[in-house]
Amino acid sequence: MPTTVLPRPQLGDHMERQNLNGRHEEAVVISIINNSEDGSYWQAIMFTKNGTEFVSSDKEHRGVHDWRPKGWVFDKQDHCWTPPGHRWDSTKNRFVQVRKSKAAKASSAEAAATA
Repeated sequence: MPTTVLPRPQLGDHMERQNLNGRHEEAVVISIINNSEDGSYWQAIMFTKNGTEFVSSDKEHRGVHDWRPKGWVFDKQDHCWTPPGHRWDSTKNRFVQVRKSKAAKASSAEAAATA
């Protein structure tokens, strides 16, 4: 099962979620508080059109109504939000970049050559 803790954001990062009215909502990080020297435990304050919102490292972020970094996509297999072009690797306990296989590239090149 993947860890669902968000990485520590930076000031000015954009976050998004679907609000309870079914609409897309965005926010910008305006303050970050670290609870540990290594920065693994943090709390952030975000500013939205409707006021202030909070996000922290101690909450699971699996649902559509949870805040996530803007542009992240939902991985149905691992049931978590992932950065674009990444997947959760449970053996490494971190996100890893998805690489396109050479076989897929070769077959698409062959298909284009035969067309």
